[in-house]
Amino acid sequence: MRDPALYTDPDRFKHPQNRSPPRHMVFGGGAHRCLGEVLARAELEEGLAALVERLPKLQLLGEPLRVFGHAGIRRVSP
Repeated sequence: MRDPALYTDPDRFKHPQNRSPPRHMVFGGGAHRCLGEVLARAELEEGLAALVERLPKLQLLGEPLRVFGHAGIRRVSP
């Protein structure tokens, strides 16, 4: 969801309601669409709301971490 051809300022986090297309590619599509998508979205929404409520001044310091790899074999590197 960071394709500069589809999104303005793709490296900046924006609330999902402000982004399009509304469906994230990670959940697949068509007959192979993830059945757990609704649950995953609900858990993320509740988790982020609780985090913001508990730590309202939370912010990132420094450069964001980068995820490398593919097909389930990924690593995080600063």
